[in-house]
Amino acid sequence: MSPTNNEERQAGNLLLSQLKMFNEATVFFKRQLNPAIWQGIDLCANDFISKKGWGGKADYARSGVFWLAPKKWDIDGTDYKYFYESFSTRSDQHDYELALLTGCCAEQEHFFGFRFHPSKAIFGPDKNLKSMISNIDPALRMELDNLNFRDLGKGMFFLPVTLDINMMAECWQDNGEFPPDHELFAPLRNALETLEKAISIFDTIFAAANDNL
Repeated sequence: MSPTNNEERQAGNLLLSQLKMFNEATVFFKRQLNPAIWQGIDLCANDFISKKGWGGKADYARSGVFWLAPKKWDIDGTDYKYFYESFSTRSDQHDYELALLTGCCAEQEHFFGFRFHPSKAIFGPDKNLKSMISNIDPALRMELDNLNFRDLGKGMFFLPVTLDINMMAECWQDNGEFPPDHELFAPLRNALETLEKAISIFDTIFAAANDNL
């Protein structure tokens, strides 16, 4: 264990001197607050899926499942050639995902959002996917950049979503829950609409990649 600095010692002192309060806050967060926000997110996403007639399921609060895809990407009713899924860019488990979603990470700048994921069952392993999109038309890449997608490599792209922590606190204060139609979720609704806008871009990218094989 590395030596602690003055800031860490002060933080430790505060935690130990107020341990009862911090323990109660942690328990409340895990049992009530965190599940409530993800339930609101699930309801908002499922409303989008239903209205658009997409495939998918948002049940992140209970099971951690969160994926969606337009029906045009459906192959046989069960498999999709591509899909969007919930994803976080963190490389460890130190931060709560709610911290990533609200820009409150403890150590590094990581994000929660949606990842475009091509099916490996259809397109093959990572090596094949990497080769397929190695020469993406710069104009198409620019279109994805303009929509705020980030290239993760191996055919995958990431769209971050950030919710306002102050608005989240106000929503809880006013409602004791997180209604899916609340303004708090406007960035989430915008992100879902962005996923829809990107459909034709991904179709074009992979159509061109197949032609170049």
